Amino acid sequence: MRCSKTAGVSVIAALVLGATASGASASRLVLRGYETKAVLATGSEVNYGGGPNTPPCELDGSGTLKTNTKATDTLVYSPAFFHECFEAGASVTGSVKNLKISTTGTAKFTMSPKLATHEATGCVYEFSKLVGTTSVPGIVYVTGFATGKLNKKLSVAGCAMTKELVFEIQVFAAGFEKMTAEVV
Repeated sequence: MRCSKTAGVSVIAALVLGATASGASASRLVLRGYETKAVLATGSEVNYGGGPNTPPCELDGSGTLKTNTKATDTLVYSPAFFHECFEAGASVTGSVKNLKISTTGTAKFTMSPKLATHEATGCVYEFSKLVGTTSVPGIVYVTGFATGKLNKKLSVAGCAMTKELVFEIQVFAAGFEKMTAEVV
């Protein structure tokens, strides 16, 4: 039996429309504590720790969970309470303003003020967003790359105009309990 392309498309469209009309729901991301397995409530304390690998620096901060069990969950943070670099002459400034994690594992950090890496060479690079990925399901440990722009006013002559940054940031529930993400 031969089917025309049009008939095949009509059958597929009918199946898709039927699934949608039958009440199929969109995927949702659920954030929970790793040890407790408890779903985190909106307004729960959340923390982060990590930062750029070059120069190797640490940023730590805390905030609250704005949304959970949505297609994209949002965590909102207060200014970072800890900055430290592990390379002589290097420093880092800035804070995570919020983090959005999607069901696909895409994680977007918005920085405010911008994340600035002050390198021992005298070059200063600024990053307004960090985009990475985390395993879903899995522990919320975000890795990624970002491109920063040279802050000419704060930098010495001879710096490259942009800088690639590798970063690693772990996200925690209250009390620095590991956080997991899963799709339901």
